[in-house]
Amino acid sequence: MQVCINNNSGEFIKVCMLVESGDVLFGITSESDCDAYGDSETDEEITEKFTKYFESVAPKSVKVKVMPHHGGEPYVSPTDIPAYVAASKAMETTYGKKPVPVKSGGSIPIVALFEEELGVKSILLGFGLDSDAIHSPNESFGLYNFYMGIETITSFYQNFSKK
Repeated sequence: MQVCINNNSGEFIKVCMLVESGDVLFGITSESDCDAYGDSETDEEITEKFTKYFESVAPKSVKVKVMPHHGGEPYVSPTDIPAYVAASKAMETTYGKKPVPVKSGGSIPIVALFEEELGVKSILLGFGLDSDAIHSPNESFGLYNFYMGIETITSFYQNFSKK
């Protein structure tokens, strides 16, 4: 960014300033995971700690401005509900291997709210790869995974309707 500054003699001096910004994503684990470590912080508390730390390590010439976008409660899908069992069977049918449940994901705050407000459990099925670079300028989603996802969802509905 180029800025013109008046040097009090009627002349303007061009000064180049470097302005950088970036996004930082915090994933909050489920409360049971946090409690196992003796820690259960809200997104506001984590944002405050991050801001204080970042300000403490930033050079004096750097202005730190943290703007939280949103927060949400974490969600862990139970592996013993009929929908999960139907989804697991669908993945095994499509890919030929039994899936391994993992705790991962992104910022989908509505999922925990569904359970809180509607009293229903949710399952999340992912078909993307780490190399898809989700939410980046060069985000992609391969056609193979797209078509395998369609097959899996079809199989899921067949399995779930039998419950």
